[in-house]
Order: sequence, then structure tokens, then C-alpha cells
Amino acid sequence: MSQTTTHKDVQVTLYGDTSYTKDADGNETATEQSTTVFGTQESVFAAEFFNAGKLGIKPSCMVKIYSDEYNGEKYCSVDGGDRMSIYRTYDIGEKIELYCTERTGEQ
Repeated sequence: MSQTTTHKDVQVTLYGDTSYTKDADGNETATEQSTTVFGTQESVFAAEFFNAGKLGIKPSCMVKIYSDEYNGEKYCSVDGGDRMSIYRTYDIGEKIELYCTERTGEQ
């Protein structure tokens, strides 16, 4: 039995490091770095659900973007949706697969 892959073109916002600056009064302000790129959202196969489930993770989606656009970010959102944690990546040459799960608690 073969699995079919469905995909759609999406905008992926990657959330990087947070930098902190102080104003003249000593108040800290956090600034989070983010980058929006284009990619494709694809089906997560049953094997991924099984393997992630063994680690207590429930996959939400997998998105592919160009490898040179990814800099180790830990969070992303797809088409302006909720922020998700990137729990696994898989480099496939010119592109990289980002496996994402919904965030829970204080991640």
C-alpha cells in the first residue's frame, strides 16, 4: 500500500534568537528575530507519527524550505497560524524538511 503526498504552497515564519536592549531608565526590551520564507506544507506519514509518538510528540505538520534559509530556528508558524516547535529537521540537499508540533506550556 503506497502513501500519497499532498502539499500546498505556504508562507513559513521562522522565529530565531531574542535579543535584549536596555533603555535610558534601565528597562529591558526583548526583540525577537523572525524571517518569512516560502515553502510547501506536506503530509506527515504514518511512520513519522509512530516514531514521534514514542517520544511523546504529536506531529502537526511538515514543511519544506530551502536549506540556506534555515538557521537552526526552534519555532515557526505556517500561513500566520499558531506558533509551533520544530522538533526535527531532515536535510535533503537543496531543501530541508521541518517537522513541527503544536506548542504546549512554556516552551
